Amino acid sequence: MGEENAGSAIVPPPKNWWRDSSLVERLKRDADLVGMIRSHGVDLKPQGADLVGLCPFHQESTPSFRLSPGKNLWRCFGCGKGGSAVDWIVAVSGCSIREAFDQLRIQQGVIDPGLTRARDWVSPEFAPDPDWDEGRLLRSVVDHYASRLESSPLGQEYLRRRGLWDPELARRFRLGFADRTLGVSIGGTSATSRTRRLRERFADLGLMRETGHEHFTGCVVVPILDVPDVDNLRPVLGIYGRRAGSCRGGMVPHLYLKGPHHGVFNAEGIRASGSDTVLLCESILDALTFVRWGFESATCAYGVRGVTPDLWAFLTESGFRRVVLAFDADAAGESASRDLAPRLHAEGLEVQRLSLPEGQDVNDLS
Repeated sequence: MGEENAGSAIVPPPKNWWRDSSLVERLKRDADLVGMIRSHGVDLKPQGADLVGLCPFHQESTPSFRLSPGKNLWRCFGCGKGGSAVDWIVAVSGCSIREAFDQLRIQQGVIDPGLTRARDWVSPEFAPDPDWDEGRLLRSVVDHYASRLESSPLGQEYLRRRGLWDPELARRFRLGFADRTLGVSIGGTSATSRTRRLRERFADLGLMRETGHEHFTGCVVVPILDVPDVDNLRPVLGIYGRRAGSCRGGMVPHLYLKGPHHGVFNAEGIRASGSDTVLLCESILDALTFVRWGFESATCAYGVRGVTPDLWAFLTESGFRRVVLAFDADAAGESASRDLAPRLHAEGLEVQRLSLPEGQDVNDLS
């Protein structure tokens, strides 16, 4: 790989930073424990000041699992498990206490817990140049995110819950995780000319916001890759981010680079498969689910009404015979399928609708 694809490991903070009692209590206090537990499928219902539900760690028909939002603590009176948000992460993921604290730190954007110098986080191997062209900068960031996923329990656990944690799949599609180290890696808030120029370039690309915050913080990221160029490098046409944690305060779960969406997800894989049929999904994670099942001819729109000009041209001008609409089995998915089917049929394509259980999507079945 070229020099822009060099590894981008970030040196972790000092070994025992998480033993700082004030920081530990802050992370536990500010954790969205309700959202974390609900994201694992626990149906919590109010009971007085608490929330109760069926324990996910043992079989039961009467709820013995209790969450106290006021104290941000949980306990199952059936199996005895319980504790803070840290204990919850350890219980559901099997990671270490240190790794659980690190997940909370990333979720809450606490990047410098007691460190005084941003360079203590920085690996010299990740050194983007503000004079690089757009393509090279985007490739370097995608490689940075990919390296962060390799060491991110939070990112891996999210993909595992979705049935998508597979190192080979991650390498093939350059899946990554944005843990808010991008800004720190290029010099934090230091006022060097290089740092200012890089932040401006990243803001122009949509990787950073006007506030200086990293756009995809807390997201599993998936790049939209083009076919390899003359240097055997795959240009990055876009980036999709899916928040790995719960969304609070109006946070949206799906993020993209700013501007129009370009490219077709997995176009190269579909062409290589030789299939005359395209499985058109509603989301990238659904398409990845198909690929992991062995169905290589899967791609996706950018949401239920997100058939872009690039995607439309790919579907109608590539010589395919059939499009199978694998949108979600809900009102929006059904409506979009009914609207899209006659348009595709008018282009000479056979159109089928994938039958899914009501209210579910492809990934729900993985």
